[in-house]
Amino acid sequence: MKEISCFSNSITEYDKDFLIKSLNNDENIIQNLENKLKELYSGSHIVLTNNHTAAHHLALCALDLKRGDKVLCSVNSFPNIAQSIRFFDAEPIFLDIELDSFNIDLSYLEKALIKHNHKKLRAIVVNHIAGKSAKLDEIKLLCKRYNVEVINDCGFALGMTYKNELVGKNELISSFGFNAMGKDPIFAGGFLVINDDEIYKRAKLLNNNAITQNAWGNDGNLGYFYDVTDIGHEYEITRVCAALALSKLNHYKDYIKRRKEIARIYDDELNRLKHIRLPLIDDEHVFTRYIIKIDKNRDSFAKKLKELGINTGIHYIPINFLTYYKQKYGLKITDFPNALSNYTQILSIPMHPNLSNDDVIRVCDSIVELDSSWI
Repeated sequence: MKEISCFSNSITEYDKDFLIKSLNNDENIIQNLENKLKELYSGSHIVLTNNHTAAHHLALCALDLKRGDKVLCSVNSFPNIAQSIRFFDAEPIFLDIELDSFNIDLSYLEKALIKHNHKKLRAIVVNHIAGKSAKLDEIKLLCKRYNVEVINDCGFALGMTYKNELVGKNELISSFGFNAMGKDPIFAGGFLVINDDEIYKRAKLLNNNAITQNAWGNDGNLGYFYDVTDIGHEYEITRVCAALALSKLNHYKDYIKRRKEIARIYDDELNRLKHIRLPLIDDEHVFTRYIIKIDKNRDSFAKKLKELGINTGIHYIPINFLTYYKQKYGLKITDFPNALSNYTQILSIPMHPNLSNDDVIRVCDSIVELDSSWI
């Protein structure tokens, strides 16, 4: 029986041809990728990185985050956000989430802004679960009152919009990733969209070990002089990864279209089941994940699907469940009731453009069959 993967990061024949052509010509493929993103996010600066977590870290570097600073973030997020904050010996302040969207709950955000109102409260990292944008206007309005900068974690939701505008075009810093899965990736890459000249200059500098060329001027320079003006990092993307990222970027609208088609099939086939609750749907959702809720015995349900050849995932295990953060900050699993409630039920089912309609129907039939006998 064919297994259906929850995620896929495959390379198409188009990608292979594009990669070979890119390596065989003299074009600057990294610059081409940057230019394509500048065209997409018109008016914004772009900084490419070698992976998504590097983009998080570089964003915080560009803001000059320091020891003891505080950064707000969702408790329902991938650990790389909190880990990037802790790298600076800064403190993540976790926020509970909305039960339906899985994004940051505004009432908890406002309480945290009031409680932690201090110059050390520097920023908030806003993630957008499964490709559904958080309530950015309300979040930015609240944070502006307390002089807190907004950083977007857009994950792999390239092309996600909020009120018909690309997420990233109107925010200070937004981070994206090109590789859609962390385990055994075929390629990796990330980028920042920045809408501040000084922050962009600092991010660009720190992205390559803070090395500046032509340190002794242009007259008579042989091209091998350089200087280092800060403590930087080696986060620049490679040509191979840039070529594959550009190949994927050329078709990002097709990928969004296909994921929406898959989501519509799930909506139609699963919307009247006794034990299954479907995600919130709107026209701007780009469905990097499709997250359902099982009203009870989620893990047993996932195990049964696995036996039927259907792979699933969880997005995400709340941060306060993870040993380091639980011990470091004395967190309890009951500290964030909405995240806890969701965690006991959520299940990400297969969602990627490589799924055929037959694959999607098989996933639906398996879920319908299980639901009919679920006690």
